[in-house]
Parts: sequence; C-alpha cells; structure tokens
Amino acid sequence: MQEVQLPRELAFMVRNRLKIRKIPYKEIRVDRIALDQSHVGLIEKIISELREKREKL
Repeated sequence: MQEVQLPRELAFMVRNRLKIRKIPYKEIRVDRIALDQSHVGLIEKIISELREKREKL
C-alpha cells in the first residue's frame, strides 16, 4: 500500500468518491490515506474533478 497526502479541504469528498467506487483504503490521518498503488492515479483524477467543480461555482 502507498500513502497519499490529500488536500485537507477535499479529503472527505475524496474518501466519499473512493467508497462509491468501492476502492479500499486505510485512513491514516484526516489528510492522509493508504491505498493500493494501482489506484494512486485515480486520486489525482478525483482531486482535479473536485477542483474543477469548485471553480465553476
């Protein structure tokens, strides 16, 4: 498993997206999770999608 640092303001939304997609992760801290290395790229995609949505508001 690989640890991933999350932007604190988006951390809960990222976790919700992972749950919806049924991707297992281990919570380390509020802004840090560990997940299988094959899903690390997906985190970056989710964060960019969430930031795009915020910019449109």
